[in-house]
Amino acid sequence: MCTRVPSNYPRLLSLVFVVATLAACDAVSSPEVPSRSLGNASFSAGAPGEPAAAERPFGAELVWNTDSIVFAVPGDLHAQSLFGGRCSVLSRFMEFGHFRGEMMHAGLTTGTGSQCVQGTPTTGLTVTDAIDIFTAANGDILTLTWAAPITLSNGLFIVDGSFNVTGGSGRFEGASGGGRVYGVAHATPQQVLAGAPVEAEFTGTITYAAGRGVAP
Repeated sequence: MCTRVPSNYPRLLSLVFVVATLAACDAVSSPEVPSRSLGNASFSAGAPGEPAAAERPFGAELVWNTDSIVFAVPGDLHAQSLFGGRCSVLSRFMEFGHFRGEMMHAGLTTGTGSQCVQGTPTTGLTVTDAIDIFTAANGDILTLTWAAPITLSNGLFIVDGSFNVTGGSGRFEGASGGGRVYGVAHATPQQVLAGAPVEAEFTGTITYAAGRGVAP
């Protein structure tokens, strides 16, 4: 027996094809976007429309000057203290100072720092729990922590250790990273503690939080 074909038969076939195609698309899960690397920078997918976090080279060159020192017990070089928990190990004194220089991704920078110091100028010094606060020209702030032994060689005062990026504000909010800190002064420890300049540099990497860290 013959069945009459509806006049709108081609249109019905088109609708059936569209519905079937949509159902097939829904059945396939969206693939995850993998992280990728390009050169020394690594990227991972962030929120839609948001630039991904990236690791970049980091560097800073500065001149440090000590402003003041605070002994565990005034006048006693052998007394030690944790300075109210500011120091993680018993220290003989704390050193406070300021610096000025240039920082990669930020240009001219100024800042202040403080550090815990163990030992004596004659027996050898070690810096721990150092905190440096860099302020860029636009007001963005970057904070670093570092630690290093101090050695004396051929009339040079040498600092050679490691640092960690701990965050900040503006483009540096949520940043991380680290590397090497190296400083040298043509001075004795006593002269450095009295304010003689120390030329220092930080070299390493920095990872900005997603959507931040656009270099000028």
